[in-house]
Amino acid sequence: MTLNAKPIVIISWLVAAMLLSCVNAKKTGNAQPQEETHRPPAMAELWQEFTRAHDQWTVDWNEATGTPHRATGPAIRIPGFTKITKENIEDAAWKFLTENQKIMGVEPNKLKLIRANEVNDRWYVSYKQIEHGLEVLKSEVELRIFRNGKVMAFGADFFGHIDVSPSATISRQSARQHAISERNFNPETDSVDGDSTLYYLPVILGKAIDYYLVYRVEVKVKQPLGNYIILVDAHSGEIRERRNLVRHSN
Repeated sequence: MTLNAKPIVIISWLVAAMLLSCVNAKKTGNAQPQEETHRPPAMAELWQEFTRAHDQWTVDWNEATGTPHRATGPAIRIPGFTKITKENIEDAAWKFLTENQKIMGVEPNKLKLIRANEVNDRWYVSYKQIEHGLEVLKSEVELRIFRNGKVMAFGADFFGHIDVSPSATISRQSARQHAISERNFNPETDSVDGDSTLYYLPVILGKAIDYYLVYRVEVKVKQPLGNYIILVDAHSGEIRERRNLVRHSN
């Protein structure tokens, strides 16, 4: 996740207002702020408390996880940090995370730092969620921090209650066989690859989430040309997701 829009179920206040207008066939006056209209109930009180301390902050919620996919507003000082450098960026980001973990809906001890890059006097810090030692795909927690030690935006796609066994039932080789079973796979011209790394895959269905333990398998075929990333259920062998990295034009 970056703090830009993603293919995930997040409804801005503008879209919601348009939909309500169509359904009710009447004007409702000024639209309410998005954080008032669409924040998940469990976070309502926490967000009210946050905005009392930090006025003019707005948020787009990840309605499936109940976490703030993107929140922005007047910059917030990280206590004890007046200048951010490569030597202290991790400490500064960690302090903000731990002090704001409730409003972000994250568990800091389940986060792994992925990057901390400075671009035009702003630091972009990103984390991945780790459960039972395995990376959670589609997860990301991000902070944007000015060089002066103030946070101007944050976002969290953090998944809770993952209770799927981290021990695979099928082997890596079996996962590869499942991955190529539905492709026009020619062993003389095509290839299949993928290590034994396991991942947790959240599949979002409206406001519900199903979790799966998966292998990531890459299948390259020449006829028709395709480079597929296939996520194979490590318990059942079912294909949970597939994506072709080759784009075809008409």
